[in-house]
Amino acid sequence: MPNYNRITLIGHLTRDPECRYLSSGTAICDCGIATTKKWKNKDTGQTNEKTCFVDLVIWGASGERFAEWFAKGQAVFIEGELELDQWDDKDTGQKRSKHKVNVTGFQNCAGKSTSGSRSQSAPQTQPENASAVNSDEEVPF
Repeated sequence: MPNYNRITLIGHLTRDPECRYLSSGTAICDCGIATTKKWKNKDTGQTNEKTCFVDLVIWGASGERFAEWFAKGQAVFIEGELELDQWDDKDTGQKRSKHKVNVTGFQNCAGKSTSGSRSQSAPQTQPENASAVNSDEEVPF
């Protein structure tokens, strides 16, 4: 049976991107995005909204560029692969999990940047495939 794992999101960054590095020097950039769905209740006329928060991971030189070009609050288009991260809670020992997106491409959606952004304009980019960046790395997924 065929499989396909692709996700696209447009939203606002929930925190400034942070880079860390593997012992080999490969960058791993962590960030978060929020997307909000708004709708109007036909019966009451009340406007409702629901926000979804998703963690992002951007590998290699793409992650370094992402951290340089983007800041908390900026609108961004991302695409990538959805992954389930699982671990045991250190305090309780319970199984924990959350979804995250391994980003393979991103674009600035803000047009001209605001004074809160890190650069005057964040270029559009189609980064290299995350697996290609880490082909010689041991990746925990």
